[in-house]
Amino acid sequence: MARRFRWGAAAAIGGAAGYLAWSRAGRGTPNRADCDGWVTESHGRDAGRGNLLGMEPFMRAADYASARRFRGKLATYMEAARAEGWLQPNTVVIWPEYLGAWLAAMGEKRTVYDANGVSRAMAGIVAANLPAFAAAWARSREPNRAQGAVFRMKARAVAEAVDDAFSSLARVYGVTMAAGSAILPEPYIEDGRLRAGVGPLQNVCAVYGPDGRALEIARKVFPTPEEAGFVNGGRVQDLTAIATPAGRLGLVICADSWSPEVYARLREERVDFVAVASFGGHGGIWNAPWKGYGTAPPPDVNPDDVGRLTEKAAWLKYALPGRIAAAGADRGLNVFFQGDMWGFRPEAQTLVVNRGAVSVRPAAPGRGAIVNLWL
Repeated sequence: MARRFRWGAAAAIGGAAGYLAWSRAGRGTPNRADCDGWVTESHGRDAGRGNLLGMEPFMRAADYASARRFRGKLATYMEAARAEGWLQPNTVVIWPEYLGAWLAAMGEKRTVYDANGVSRAMAGIVAANLPAFAAAWARSREPNRAQGAVFRMKARAVAEAVDDAFSSLARVYGVTMAAGSAILPEPYIEDGRLRAGVGPLQNVCAVYGPDGRALEIARKVFPTPEEAGFVNGGRVQDLTAIATPAGRLGLVICADSWSPEVYARLREERVDFVAVASFGGHGGIWNAPWKGYGTAPPPDVNPDDVGRLTEKAAWLKYALPGRIAAAGADRGLNVFFQGDMWGFRPEAQTLVVNRGAVSVRPAAPGRGAIVNLWL
């Protein structure tokens, strides 16, 4: 019996050692991350009141291999904006939804970055981090426990990487910066730094001042049906105007921009301008027939528009351009995630509202975008 136990223990130890060696092998930064260039455009004129600057970097999976690589990619776009003369002390920079969320892939095996779908990429992350994943699974209370566990497992590292990237960029370039959103468990600000908590997972966007300190956290109120399995919504009454050198910013995350309640709250907060950080669809959806809200629509939505409008036309009618007046503002910018990674090839185009005039950035497949709106 003792001999069999010794053999069993040796086999277990050998298996554990083999797994540990495998899980550590093949990690590190891929050989290259492409930079595909970008388009730029500007609206209005510089009246000395500052500007909203929409940043839509074209992301690839390899850009998330390390915090340093991620920060460097974003810095490339900031340098381009500086060359255009668009960075001033009263500039407010807006990055897209989910830009920081994919930092959950930091430090993984190179096969993760080459995966042809999000599910396969997440499976690769789970396989290489089984003990940490099991611990996160035990803490997860989300309906989709596996997806929730992946984000929980990486939450502290993601919060640190997001904070490092956007805090340093805001400080180096001397601007206010709304970070691209990330999925974190009930995050909070401590001593000017973004921290991951221990509560429900939320889709959040931290805002940094020109000194690099975190000022506020905007939380998505109405998760989409695709997010509902792992993201918990915030509260409309917690939406607040964020004081910036350019005025009072109303910051909204994607689907919230379709809700009349959100704009009523922003009016109460007396915002001067509105920024929306979105992920956007892919696979031809931008110009395809609109499928409707996915949840119960507001009473002002015409049901005949479902299937008649395109997705783009619906964004113009029922999101920021069509609803911003209800917030008491007439200037706003909606930025979208751009890239080619894990089967995602988003195609939505920047929406600009400038004193009642609405414009859509021309399509630029395979490239990022920098869009300036003078206030």
